[in-house]
Amino acid sequence: MIEEIRGACQSDSGAYPIQEADENNVTFFADIDEDGVTERVHYYKEGESVKKGVSRPSGNPAVYPEGDETVTTITNHVVNTSLEPLFYYYNTNYPADQENNPLSAPVSPLLDIRLVKIDLFYNLDPLRAPDNIRLESFVELRNLKDNW
Repeated sequence: MIEEIRGACQSDSGAYPIQEADENNVTFFADIDEDGVTERVHYYKEGESVKKGVSRPSGNPAVYPEGDETVTTITNHVVNTSLEPLFYYYNTNYPADQENNPLSAPVSPLLDIRLVKIDLFYNLDPLRAPDNIRLESFVELRNLKDNW
């Protein structure tokens, strides 16, 4: 997930690299299989699972048909609550600008996003120790970097 988000780029149809950015849902474009074709990638939380949907473009000019997504489950036993989003988004002024970061989700305008935080709480068996395990990572969007 981290490497794919880091490689977000303009779609084959010319669309902006990020299509949607919400608390438990991110959709972006990236060439995830390195075949020279940019896929639409959709990571989202559904129940206690994190899923990944991938759509390949078709036609000329390229289009990414809605509902034409191959979905796989990345992991189960995700226990994030409504107060613990899976995704946080930050602008180019983070960390200096703590007042405006993280950005409010759903993020608009998407052009503001420069950094994505993935914050996943996992618990294989809530009735047994250990408690929830927190997996956290920040991902800088390589192709949108503007604060050299």
